[in-house]
Amino acid sequence: ERSGTGELLEAVWGSSDTDVFAVGLGVVLYNDGTGWVVQENQAPTLWGVWGSSPTDVWAVGDDGNALNGVLYHYDGTTWTVQPSGTARLHGIWGTSASDVYAVGLSGAIIHYDGTSWSPMTSGTTNDLFEVWGTATDNVYAVGASITVLNYDGIRWAFESVSAETDFHGIWGSSDTNIFVSGLGGEIQRKDAQGWTSLPSGTFDGLLHVWGAAPDDIIIVGENGTIIDNSEASPTTSFINTSATSLPANGTSTATIVVQLVDQGENLVTIGGDEVILSAPLGTLSPVIDNGDGSYTAGLTAPNVFGTTTVTATVNGLPLFGGPTISFTADPATSTITAVPDTIAATGQNVSLIAVQLKDGAGNNATGGGELVTLATTAGTLSAVADSGTGVYGAFLSSNIASVATVTGTVGGLPITDFATVVINNVPGTWTQTGDLGAVRRDHTTTTLLDGTVLVIGGTVSSAEIFDPDTYAFTPTLTAPVNHGTGTTATRLQDGRVLIVGGNLAPTTAEIYDPVAGTFSATGNTNSLHSYHTATLLTNGTVLIAGGQNPVGPQTLPDAEIYDPVTGLFTATGSLNDDRATHAAELMVDGRVLIAGGQQTTTTGPAIKLNTAEIYDPTTGLFTTTGSSSAAGYEHLTQLSNGMVLAVGAFSTVVELFDPAQGTFALTGSLSVPHYSTDVVEMIDGTVFVIGGTTGTGPT
Repeated sequence: ERSGTGELLEAVWGSSDTDVFAVGLGVVLYNDGTGWVVQENQAPTLWGVWGSSPTDVWAVGDDGNALNGVLYHYDGTTWTVQPSGTARLHGIWGTSASDVYAVGLSGAIIHYDGTSWSPMTSGTTNDLFEVWGTATDNVYAVGASITVLNYDGIRWAFESVSAETDFHGIWGSSDTNIFVSGLGGEIQRKDAQGWTSLPSGTFDGLLHVWGAAPDDIIIVGENGTIIDNSEASPTTSFINTSATSLPANGTSTATIVVQLVDQGENLVTIGGDEVILSAPLGTLSPVIDNGDGSYTAGLTAPNVFGTTTVTATVNGLPLFGGPTISFTADPATSTITAVPDTIAATGQNVSLIAVQLKDGAGNNATGGGELVTLATTAGTLSAVADSGTGVYGAFLSSNIASVATVTGTVGGLPITDFATVVINNVPGTWTQTGDLGAVRRDHTTTTLLDGTVLVIGGTVSSAEIFDPDTYAFTPTLTAPVNHGTGTTATRLQDGRVLIVGGNLAPTTAEIYDPVAGTFSATGNTNSLHSYHTATLLTNGTVLIAGGQNPVGPQTLPDAEIYDPVTGLFTATGSLNDDRATHAAELMVDGRVLIAGGQQTTTTGPAIKLNTAEIYDPTTGLFTTTGSSSAAGYEHLTQLSNGMVLAVGAFSTVVELFDPAQGTFALTGSLSVPHYSTDVVEMIDGTVFVIGGTTGTGPT
């Protein structure tokens, strides 16, 4: 009901329901049973009120300064004020005119014995806002930080209450029927079992509580709020639901709550009324009486589309209105499709992603209005369009080859189904892939047996795998040793990869296991190797040839064989010319052609070599062969006709090596010189020379 003032009301007390006082910020209200009137509007700032009789009423507060507490006394005719000797007082209560307690800021408690006020030890510095009790040896005080104190006639002690706010008001009819109110609409009740929380129906701060009887409670607070637990009225009581829409899946549930309200629009706080709920669609569980004026039941959705309105009766009388609940698409049966499911990575080709909403019985939705979202792991999706027929669509496009997984939600719930779109390269064009996980230079790339590519090291000490199906790079489970630059990575016949040397680890070797995704140590090399070559021989061993001492940095003629069965390196015949950054290629007869590179000493400049030699695995020796026309070859490619193609460094010279004759012969030249390039023989026998630099830029 309305209070007749807009001021903040902090406390209420009465000797009967026809003699009630309410106080607040500079105001005293009085109710003689016919309604509230303003008795004083020039009062101090008042926070609590109590009396032993209609002619002995105490109010407490401050004079406008929180440090100056006041006591405000009413003798049945006039209100008079006196200082309290404390900071602001918030609450007051007593058993008689000569046994009165007042509480306030910083844990202040003072006691009145009928003649004078004296301080008590509270045991806390928390602000106290209200005091109440059943007898001189059973007094309660409540306050900030969930404080509840009990006085047993000797000392004050804390009680345990589960809440998340400050308490401001307390009243009870006995020690097993105590009500505490607080900020955020908090109400707690103590019975024989202890303290429990009660719903208030408001988030306003509830600052004082008083009752005329055990089941006749009044609570007042912010914004003129007054809560009275009188009888329920079907015209003011209401029905709430936890959800206004549910998936039509036969399992989703909404909680239906009937909150009883009296005719004066005050929430009912006790149970015992007969509440019956009904809904034409869906299944209602039995109604539960919560004992606090609220009644709950669960509504389970059907497995078909539709709507239902929940209605209720209270004590045989129908409540006015009720919530309407829509039964919407089931994310478990709705579908996501892609047409077509394969597109070209042009940025212009598109796949239509269609979401068909369905109910739990598999029926297609026939109308729109649902909230549908789509997300993709690759490419770009257009905005989702609602067709108004139960189908929602968007277009997927990409200029990067990948595999896109498209997922969706309906009504905020994830759709179980998904669509996959393969985004392919466009023949004859370059297509961007995902980025490396680290910036690299002078690293190695090795194609594994499953078609993925192992990328190792270079200027960073990590490794990652490129997946040609998804065009994405992912890190390996463990990282390799930091080999630096000038290392080699060779795939062994069993699919493992041998990593050897480098300028930061010239004698270190390790094995990458693609199955486990991890690196492990193997035997060390006998010599220093950096910018060397590693060649897989037909018997499964690996030839390590030449390289340089990274400290010197002189080139070395040393060569050795790695045996993957024993995991050991064994020295073999030495190169005739010590060399590094050279090229090595396994020829069809099983021998290895070594050509080009450069030779350095600790003192002189590097010399580019045009010499070549052949390693014979049967003898373990290197034999010189014909020299090339250009120095410094860095690429040799075994052709299908048995010849070896040699591409020069910083040169346009291209030659063919004839293993039978042991000679190099000029063939067509490059259009521009290349260095640090790649050379690949194509399926049709042509050779693709790509990348590198001319010394002035990439080619």
